[in-house]
Amino acid sequence: MVNGQKVSSPIRQEIVSICGVVAGEYTVNIYHFAALTGQPVPATVKVEKLNPTVQVVYYDTLELDHGGYEVTAVRFVLDRAGKVLEVNRNNKSLVQTLRKPRNAG
Repeated sequence: MVNGQKVSSPIRQEIVSICGVVAGEYTVNIYHFAALTGQPVPATVKVEKLNPTVQVVYYDTLELDHGGYEVTAVRFVLDRAGKVLEVNRNNKSLVQTLRKPRNAG
């Protein structure tokens, strides 16, 4: 809404920023919630590391062909110094990971 008027944007993007270095593995997935047109939906994914200089970790356009489709765009590891290691596209469903019951104890 801008000045009380609904304004459509041709650009639909999500931006996630992490301030500071948190060592570990990161998984970037995209998920097609609903298929309204019946056509594949292109999704461009860009992952950048910003400090001390801009480094493109990953950039590609992937197609999501139906609602409920989840795909891993990129996985990477950050070490304690913030260095990007082990960049790959090995599939890891975050939806399934979240649905798994946690072990008690």
